[in-house]
Parts: sequence; structure tokens; C-alpha cells
Amino acid sequence: MAEAEALNPTVPVGETVVFVNNSQGSNSYAWDFGDGSTSMETAPEHAYDLTTTYTVTLNVGSGECISTTTITITVELSTGVGNVDNSSHMRAWVNGDQLVVE
Repeated sequence: MAEAEALNPTVPVGETVVFVNNSQGSNSYAWDFGDGSTSMETAPEHAYDLTTTYTVTLNVGSGECISTTTITITVELSTGVGNVDNSSHMRAWVNGDQLVVE
């Protein structure tokens, strides 16, 4: 039976999504990442180039039986600013063609 998850189902553009394959009793794996890329690895990693929501499909096989599961991945535009603790003192402004954040 196909069973899988993404450790990080929401990522910024270019960040690698780590897939975990929890399928039992299978000996073949076919991943379709929803962006035209595929993999036959058991538990692949994949990075996306465009912001949107992708449906990832995993087909697993054992003999003549095939099982399928899907995972939703959301790729967002990254500001390049990481998570900030105690951000109550954060300031941001435009300086020419740049966004400055302190």
C-alpha cells in the first residue's frame, strides 16, 4: 500500500522538499513531482523552481499490484529573510531598489 509524506510540505522557491516513503511490501517506486520531474528512488528529495501548489504522486508496486498516494506541496516566494525571534523590534524600508530589514 502506498503511503508517503513530505517532511516540509510548504517551502520557498528552490528549497529542497524531503519525501518519506512509508509504503510497506513494495519493490518499485515511481514519483511524479507535478512539475514534469520524476524519480524512481525510494525516498527522494526535490526542489521546485516556481511558486504554486503541486500534487506529488507516488505509485508503488509489488508484483501485479499497484497502489497510489498523493501529497500536496506548496511553494512560496521567499523574501530571503529567515525566521526572526522577538520580531517586535524589526524595521523594514526601501533604499533605492533594495528592501532593508533590521
